[in-house]
Amino acid sequence: MRDKLLLLVYILSLIYLSYLSNISVLLISSFFLLLFLFFAPIKNKLGLLKHSLFSFFLFSFVISFSYLLLELSSGNREGIEYFLMINLRSFGMTLLTFLFLRITNLYKALDFSRTLTFLLIIATSNILTYKRLLKDFRDALESRNMGKTTRQTSFTFIKRLSLFFFDKSVYTSREVYQTMKSRGFCDD
Repeated sequence: MRDKLLLLVYILSLIYLSYLSNISVLLISSFFLLLFLFFAPIKNKLGLLKHSLFSFFLFSFVISFSYLLLELSSGNREGIEYFLMINLRSFGMTLLTFLFLRITNLYKALDFSRTLTFLLIIATSNILTYKRLLKDFRDALESRNMGKTTRQTSFTFIKRLSLFFFDKSVYTSREVYQTMKSRGFCDD
């Protein structure tokens, strides 16, 4: 019951954060999330914060920073407020998600629905498979190179790895669709 309640609180908090547009309220909510992280009985708090900051900066650099540059190049100074709002919202939602995943057992939270539990099992299986494959590919790259890898080798490795994972994702999604269809989850 605790996990289902935490799932409900998480969903409501995500909705609340996604509707916030006041920068000061977003700052306060981010502060309270950081405060909760500090006082929560969670192991490796710094690691959790590091993961959420990495995810946040990845989003910020790829999406919202390019938007800010576009706005500033067109002479629009109001883009800075929007940039701050989107990034504070993104950081809050990212930190909330990492906190939720750390303190909740998703299997217990979703056990009210057979379909959601099945989807979670499939997703977890795929995540573990991709994690293992990535480790295997990294180990293979290290074992085939003497010393430090060159930039060209790393670039080729990333390019081929991305293509492999894309192809694997397409294949896996077809397999999952067929599996779910055979079990009666899809009504086409």
